[in-house]
Amino acid sequence: MSHRLPALSAALLLLAAACSVETTPEDDDVTAIQDALELDDGGMTMDAEAPAFGDEEQFTAIDDFAEVADATPVEVAAGLDRYRVVLIWGSLARGETPASPTDWSGDLSLDQGAMRVTRTLVFDSQDGLLPREDAQTVSFVSHTLPHVDGLALDLVAPPGASLSFTTAPLTATIRLADLAAAGRGNKMVDQGVGVMFAGFQVDDTCNSGFALGHWQDVTPELGRFRGRVLDASGATEGHVRGIYGDSQRFGDDVFFGKYIALDGEARGLLGGTYGAGDVVGRWGTNNGGKGALKGHYFSGAVDGDGQGFWLGRWRATCE
Repeated sequence: MSHRLPALSAALLLLAAACSVETTPEDDDVTAIQDALELDDGGMTMDAEAPAFGDEEQFTAIDDFAEVADATPVEVAAGLDRYRVVLIWGSLARGETPASPTDWSGDLSLDQGAMRVTRTLVFDSQDGLLPREDAQTVSFVSHTLPHVDGLALDLVAPPGASLSFTTAPLTATIRLADLAAAGRGNKMVDQGVGVMFAGFQVDDTCNSGFALGHWQDVTPELGRFRGRVLDASGATEGHVRGIYGDSQRFGDDVFFGKYIALDGEARGLLGGTYGAGDVVGRWGTNNGGKGALKGHYFSGAVDGDGQGFWLGRWRATCE
């Protein structure tokens, strides 16, 4: 699925370190995926699994967010809305390392309101956040080579507020209302390097969060994906894995996945459609509820190389 791909959002949606992958599929693997795409929920069940589906090495390649002690106040007052946003930047493709590091040092700025950093992704030992000078700006030192850096944010802002990502490689301005409606987006420096972002407006009646990870073609029409599931603050809640491809029963460009907690307890099944870089589907829960998921996926540095990254957001059934 080199020209498309699933990914739950979404994020979704989510980024992570590149790692080598076996690209020559075994016949039985191809057959297993194709057969499963004809079954309800891709043949997946709500049975418990081993933690990280028994494949911790693969899931550790999707780097975790680290908690940040940021005391910046973000009190919700009259006329303000609350948002959660994840941004990831760097080498979003897998399988190819840039010739030299990219210097992303710069800042995030909110034109109205206040924001707090809840978690950081990766950041090498010489990189990191700079001391905060005000509630509307976050400055950072960031260099990436084969990996990515990123931030999870908690924001309060009035309708119409925008978040600006300003670095030497690129600048992106994100209207929070547009992000909340679409769920995700990206902006690329070139085919392999850029920034991806996902977000949502906080609704206390809904449990929401993010997801992100890798996808890998097995054939041009079939593949597998895996990733981490994050809560609204960016903390890892569990893992997801699944399959995607063309199904005679459900149509082309469909995906199915399973979400488990850190201890392997089944949390829900998911599924939907993908195409043109976007993913839309349902987010099932272990109590039978069905929420929603929106995501974005990015193809590799070489067009048609059959691997990439995805980021998105999920929302469980609202009260």
